[in-house]
Amino acid sequence: MMRVSELCQDALLLLENDRVASVPILLRSALESYVDLMCLINNADYVEEMNKSFDFHKKKFKGEKVNFRELMNISTKF
Repeated sequence: MMRVSELCQDALLLLENDRVASVPILLRSALESYVDLMCLINNADYVEEMNKSFDFHKKKFKGEKVNFRELMNISTKF
């Protein structure tokens, strides 16, 4: 929960200093962190799904061949 709180505080600080361009990026990250946290609270096995997603994107970033349908199978569980 600390990450969500910190990201929201940073977004507020940027807004107060008229630096609005990056606020949506921070708020999206906060929302994604909050959703992950809620999923973990509801199901402790969700961490395995998070790891699968991370591995998928790591392979894709390295230029390795990835199966997009495999990632979609992960997200359809939720």
